[in-house]
This record gives sequence, structure tokens and C-alpha cells, in this order.
Amino acid sequence: MTFYFADTSALAKRYIAEAGSGWVRRWTRRSTGNTIVICQMTPLELHSTFARLAREGRLVKPKVNLQIELARDLIYQYFTIPLSVASIQKEAQRLVNRYPLRSLDALQLATALYGHKQLNQSLIFVSSDKRLLNAASAEGFTIDDPTNHP
Repeated sequence: MTFYFADTSALAKRYIAEAGSGWVRRWTRRSTGNTIVICQMTPLELHSTFARLAREGRLVKPKVNLQIELARDLIYQYFTIPLSVASIQKEAQRLVNRYPLRSLDALQLATALYGHKQLNQSLIFVSSDKRLLNAASAEGFTIDDPTNHP
């Protein structure tokens, strides 16, 4: 069993076919026994992605089907870390001062750092964002980019 931290750019590939989707779908299958850690804001970001792609006419599956799949996975598969933890926000502030990160990316990385400490497990940090991956690597995470697995 492996522990992964998936940011929104990585987890979106589970629901929307794009480069790296097959790879993400393999390690996110429930049958693998992997633990997938996510930030509390990730579901909102995914819903936003679904809505944008639906408006653009770029969804293969109906948006409501994707929302149902996500809701099921939130219940049965994802370990969600709440943003209400004060140390996450403080850590995110440190990260934006140290790396060229956007605020939401800093919150993702701060959540992963918190998850690592709380679970006492090494996490593989998965994202399609190069700047975020560079920062995660500098913070000591093993990293992976789904777009490296077409």
C-alpha cells in the first residue's frame, strides 16, 4: 500500500480523459489499497473544473455523472485534510515566501506537509504543475507528474 497526495491537477485526470489519465486511474483504484490524501478544497476545485469544461462543451461524460463519481470517492476512498487547521495556513504563508507558488498551490503543499506529519507516512506528491512539483521536491517529497505517464 502506497500513500499519495494528489492535488487537483492530478486528481482531475481520474475523472477527465487527458494525458496521464490511465496512470492516475491505475493507482487510484480502490483495489490497490493505496491511500489518497487530498486537501479539503480539492473537491470544490474539481467541481469548478467540471463546470468549466461543461460550459466549453469539452466533457465526454455528463457533469452530473462526474459529480456522483467524485462524491462516492470522497466517501469511500479519499483521506481529506481540513483547511481549518491553523498550522496549514501558517505553513502556506511560509511556502509562498520561499517558492513561486500561487496561494491555492501553497495550500495544497502545506496540506501535504501536514498530512505527512499526521499520518507519519511518506507521501508521493502528485501534480501536473511544475512549480508546485519543484517546491514539493525541495520540501522533501518524492514527486510524480501524470503527464510523464501518457
